[in-house]
Amino acid sequence: MDGQIYHPPRNKKTNELDTELHYATVLPPEILSSLDAILVLGGGVPPNPHDPPIYVKDRCRIASDIFRYRQQQYQAASSSSSSPSSSSSPPLPPPRILALSAGTAHLPQLMSQHLRLPVWESTVSASYLLKELAVPSEYVFVETTSFDTISNAFFARTSFTDVVGWRNLLIITNEFHIERTKAIFDWIMGAAPSTRSHPS
Repeated sequence: MDGQIYHPPRNKKTNELDTELHYATVLPPEILSSLDAILVLGGGVPPNPHDPPIYVKDRCRIASDIFRYRQQQYQAASSSSSSPSSSSSPPLPPPRILALSAGTAHLPQLMSQHLRLPVWESTVSASYLLKELAVPSEYVFVETTSFDTISNAFFARTSFTDVVGWRNLLIITNEFHIERTKAIFDWIMGAAPSTRSHPS
């Protein structure tokens, strides 16, 4: 089934993301409660290994807000389900956050200062999620192979969602990139798995 587009709330005066509201409130409750993973697209060369571009920070903040909302729901439900009188089904844990992208194909790669090794866009997003937004490390994953939106979707599926069994996904990007992202992820995630046998 094709994905749906949800727009986060913005301040009417400044058009900035509205930090006074839970971004989770934009999502229908049945979508929010069933999320397996949140995929955060990278975008552009970061200035340093812990500081993604400003619009990627917005993506990370939305992901962390939705994660935190689900985490609070999970903790509350876990407490109530531990009661002997509770007959409800076990609560689902909060979704994992998968940061995507090794780099941007047409831009120079950020290199580490001392070792001169590549710094992946996804690890910068992950560092921001961990250090600035306090998302627990066991919920943060990184994909370090892709260099464009098509390979974002391809490697997210082949290295993570199909392998781990994540089915209900939320992909976070910016409005200037949303139509392309939706078309690509609908295509890649909706493609039938290969049935070809491989020689052993």
